[in-house]
Amino acid sequence: MDVVDNAGSFAFEKQIQTLKTRSAATMNVDPPPWLTRPYSTQGPLNKKELDHFFQEGYLIKRDVFAPSELQPVMDDIDSQVDALAHKLLQAGRITDVCPSLGFYRRMAAIEAQCPGASVLLHKNPDLPPSFRALWSDPRLLDIAQQLLGGPSVPVAGHPVWNLRVKVPQTASSVVPWHQDAAYLDPEAAATLEVASRLSPPPYLPATPDFSLSSPTPSVLPFSSSQVTAWIPLLDANAANGCLQVMRRAHQSGRTARHTCCVGGTWYVEMDLDDASSRLGMDCRDESFWDTCEVPLGSVLFLSNLIPHRSLPNVSAHIRWSIDLRWQDAREPAGFWGIKDMVLMREGGKEGGTREGYLVDWDGFLAVDRGEAQSQAAARAKRAGEGGQDGGKVEGREIEGEGESGKDMVLAAAAAASDALTPVISGPWMLRWDLVHHNAHTAGFGGRAGGRAGGREGGGARGMAQGLTEE
Repeated sequence: MDVVDNAGSFAFEKQIQTLKTRSAATMNVDPPPWLTRPYSTQGPLNKKELDHFFQEGYLIKRDVFAPSELQPVMDDIDSQVDALAHKLLQAGRITDVCPSLGFYRRMAAIEAQCPGASVLLHKNPDLPPSFRALWSDPRLLDIAQQLLGGPSVPVAGHPVWNLRVKVPQTASSVVPWHQDAAYLDPEAAATLEVASRLSPPPYLPATPDFSLSSPTPSVLPFSSSQVTAWIPLLDANAANGCLQVMRRAHQSGRTARHTCCVGGTWYVEMDLDDASSRLGMDCRDESFWDTCEVPLGSVLFLSNLIPHRSLPNVSAHIRWSIDLRWQDAREPAGFWGIKDMVLMREGGKEGGTREGYLVDWDGFLAVDRGEAQSQAAARAKRAGEGGQDGGKVEGREIEGEGESGKDMVLAAAAAASDALTPVISGPWMLRWDLVHHNAHTAGFGGRAGGRAGGREGGGARGMAQGLTEE
């Protein structure tokens, strides 16, 4: 059982009083004690590893898997590549399925014939058995549960998971600086941020100092609400496009302003000037940019508020990776009501395969995330323009004339949901200023003019209302 002695409790209360007179910038120089202490001592991470995750915002855990254990994942990816290649051949998009090329070259050759083919693989909703086994592997669940609070916490898989195919010399595979929280529903994200700043970590006692009336909530403690595991399927390094993280930039518990969309992609990008002010540190100071080279079999764990990006792949081989997410099942997923979480471990139990907990994969996979998020974006856009939708998000009606709105929703989402159209769209595009239009934003008829956080501007405000008002 995790306990805090009287001395620790007194020190905690004293630290809270001190924090009320500090700035967020000062916090990053002298992090509060809960950023260097574990949520739970029960789990595979030692004190040094826990300290690193909570203070720096990330952790590279070495040798979680033997490389051979990831071979089933690679085999299933090979099958997906082969199936996609034959679909493109049948559609007349390519002339050669390149069967003789290996795992690290074949998709690049297909991409050369059909630009955007790698996006088709990325948006594929299939979750093969090996992916499911990896996501619910007890070794990953043990770490996620420890970071989320310990054995008492019920652990759910977040609806966002991704297979990344980083083809060499391809701009669309370079992800800019961002925080994962920037893709969340602004209301849910705000809830998570407030909770992270205003609630003490579970191993510390509650105090009257935590209240919504606190004059300086932005400098109160941060707790991780979602944990990401980034798992490369080769030795990831700077040459083939590993990740960089902006260490300690999560400590304020805030989400910086982002803009949408970068180049020809669906990615949002963090505004470094705004982030420097909002996150309380110089985000352009490269001394805080850590390059995370991760060997095959090792895993990079990230806080959902740590800024990170991927580097260009200048090697001769594809950099394959999978990113998986978990959170406390009692907290909101923040995914716009599009798709629910999948429970993987009940609080107080081992769960997973260790005690035979049966994950409801069928229920989870019943909703196609890509199609659902495209339709949600179209509904949101329609509502933001003051039009009539008649659609439904998370079981809630959006008032309107009905059929014309439904037709607009379905038509606008069609391109993004087409399995052979390399377009990805979603409601996050209307959360932030649309500074650049491309095929992905056109998929739901987006427009410029939204304001960060959905507080101002017709597009973002209408989006938030369309998704949340009954």
